[in-house]
Amino acid sequence: MEEILDSDEINEVYEPARVVIKPAYFVMFSVLTFGLYEIWWIYKCWRFFREKENLDIAPAARALFSIFFLKQLCDKIADYCHEKEIDVSFNSTNVLVAYILLNLTARLPQPLWLISLLSVAPFINVVKAFNNYFTGNEEGDGQEVLSGRRIVMLIFGCLFWVLVIASFFVDDNKF
Repeated sequence: MEEILDSDEINEVYEPARVVIKPAYFVMFSVLTFGLYEIWWIYKCWRFFREKENLDIAPAARALFSIFFLKQLCDKIADYCHEKEIDVSFNSTNVLVAYILLNLTARLPQPLWLISLLSVAPFINVVKAFNNYFTGNEEGDGQEVLSGRRIVMLIFGCLFWVLVIASFFVDDNKF
């Protein structure tokens, strides 16, 4: 007899390696994408937890509204690390406050808004801790290479940065 499964019951097995990223790559992608990569990484973490714990959550919504769920995510990562007796060097509340404050600097006038790119800083220790949970190494998988998608992201990020830098030299009064 053939069993019919609900679409909710058919889940793709989420590979933990997809959450692991070298901290240097994380910083590079975050800066090149003006912080959008941070949201992508948060999504991947929530997706991992949804699959691992069979949670009824929407990872995309938690990533988009990360301001409300970031502390909970950091606490969850810290709890998982503590299960494996891995010391974490971050405080979830501090990560959230720093993330909010640094993102608010995007409202500053040009070029001071560039300070907002430092919003990646609060994540570095969180990324290292989660890498350590999966691989036993804060740097993640030592043999990680850039995928085709990441190379495309680098190219578009660099092109966008060229436009941003060029905008610094444009006289707004001429237009």
